Amino acid sequence: MATLLELDDAVAAARAAGCRDLVLLKCTSTYPATPENTNLITIPHLLQLFDCEVGLSDHTMGVGVSVAAIALGATVIEKHFTDDVGRSGPDHLFSLNPKSWREMVDRARELEHALGNGLKKIEKNEIELEKPLLSSTTSEIQSKKESKEEEKKSNINDTTTNNSNKDSNKDAYQTFNEWNTLKR
Repeated sequence: MATLLELDDAVAAARAAGCRDLVLLKCTSTYPATPENTNLITIPHLLQLFDCEVGLSDHTMGVGVSVAAIALGATVIEKHFTDDVGRSGPDHLFSLNPKSWREMVDRARELEHALGNGLKKIEKNEIELEKPLLSSTTSEIQSKKESKEEEKKSNINDTTTNNSNKDSNKDAYQTFNEWNTLKR
């Protein structure tokens, strides 16, 4: 438990003493902690403020909060481990056993793959689908555009034949402007 000022003092003291490999662990000091009071969104804030690695000391049940922390930039996860969650003691209840530990690691690796590298591009497995989809979409757009142009031309012809009616002339002028805008 620490305030931002206390964290700033601690980080400054560690750096003044020569520490270059610093990791801050976000922690909610309750046993067990609930997702609602974990406040993971502070992880990117701590990354920005202190320009160091940030992780999570996770006291919640299960693996979901740990995996979410990774998505927000955590590079270290500290989670209690036990061989039996039924043991007595304050932390066995929310600790991970070997099976749930494996699940956390698997979900973390899956997330790392899903996050990718941040570059928006067509993925290799999408390339085969791209050509038929692009061709189909282009044809559909062209067809809709041609239909709209024909409809506009038809409206102009219909409304301009009633030159004696002022409302029709206004409609024709508006329709012509819409058509002219579409044409551009």
